[in-house]
Amino acid sequence: MMVIETNNLTKSYGKISLGLVQALFLLGMYPIFMDSKVNMTEVLNNFPEPFMKAFSFQIDSFYQFESFCFL
Repeated sequence: MMVIETNNLTKSYGKISLGLVQALFLLGMYPIFMDSKVNMTEVLNNFPEPFMKAFSFQIDSFYQFESFCFL
């Protein structure tokens, strides 16, 4: 008689569903993030230059998909 381990199967489905929800959320929020680029650039340009250099913050690299995923 074969016993199916539902615990491992449930964990797998849970990981897959969480991954899909995260992917849909990221892809849904990305256009909103990109639409705010002009406004955020204005705000970030108001910060003093030493502040931006202290955190090695570059506005151009901030608006890339890779940066969005790690926010």
